[in-house]
Amino acid sequence: MKGQSVQKIHLYMKEVLENDAPSQATVYRWTAALQHVQQSTKDEHRSGRPSDICTEKNVNSVQDTILKDRRQTIRHVAECHKLSYGTTHHIISDVLSYGKLAHAGCQRTLTAKITHIRMQTFSRNLELYMADPVKFLRQHVTMDET
Repeated sequence: MKGQSVQKIHLYMKEVLENDAPSQATVYRWTAALQHVQQSTKDEHRSGRPSDICTEKNVNSVQDTILKDRRQTIRHVAECHKLSYGTTHHIISDVLSYGKLAHAGCQRTLTAKITHIRMQTFSRNLELYMADPVKFLRQHVTMDET
């Protein structure tokens, strides 16, 4: 109905839609709004965060960080690069196809000092068990009420 007046558009809509036709005021608002709309198919520039932050630069920097130390959590990598947890998880699991990273409290390798302490503890417990197995089990094995 380009170029037609609001009255003519309203009359035409009344003929076609009969009782379901909008009021003349509504038709006037619609035509005013359509005249002010820019007829462009290109997206206008909007302020704010970009919709896709998974760029080549971010992928490479996350990969470099992981290769330097594989025992990092996703949250730590995200904080280092100022990315969201979800974006970092997407980069690591989907883009780079890496498996699980280390849990924050999980120690993958034992140091020599920790290995030595554990061996001493195991040896002492083995000696106690060999001396008196019944007494050892009474002291170390506990049961719940069930």
